[in-house]
Amino acid sequence: VFVSERAQRRMRLAIDGIPPGRERLEALLDSSVAEGQEVIETWSVWVSAYGEAMRLASLRQTIESRLNHWYELIDEGLEGLVPPTAEGTIPWSWRFDALLTGLALQALASEAALDGPRIRDEVIRTLLHEVPVSNERVAVAP
Repeated sequence: VFVSERAQRRMRLAIDGIPPGRERLEALLDSSVAEGQEVIETWSVWVSAYGEAMRLASLRQTIESRLNHWYELIDEGLEGLVPPTAEGTIPWSWRFDALLTGLALQALASEAALDGPRIRDEVIRTLLHEVPVSNERVAVAP
């Protein structure tokens, strides 16, 4: 709870005063994947908590409570960028969290060439259905 509250406070400060739109979303993501011990500690605690929650119902309840606050923050970051969640579909905040968490885990637990800016850009591209821009030339058959 302490680590979650501290992280959410940091992220809230990062987006306060930024009007809805891409800049707010970038600020939220940058604060989520910033370099530094506090951010690494936050991800480490969450990874451990998820693992333990598979066997501890009380921990699942705590995680659910903290995630609800996180999802509200995500919804604020996505304001004006995504359409309302359609009935019966997975909420945008869950999609955002799944993608961000997956890429952050990949960055922290593997040798993948991922850093904060690359994770930020990929989350934005995926959620906003943007085509990646590349400097590489792609050969097209005649």
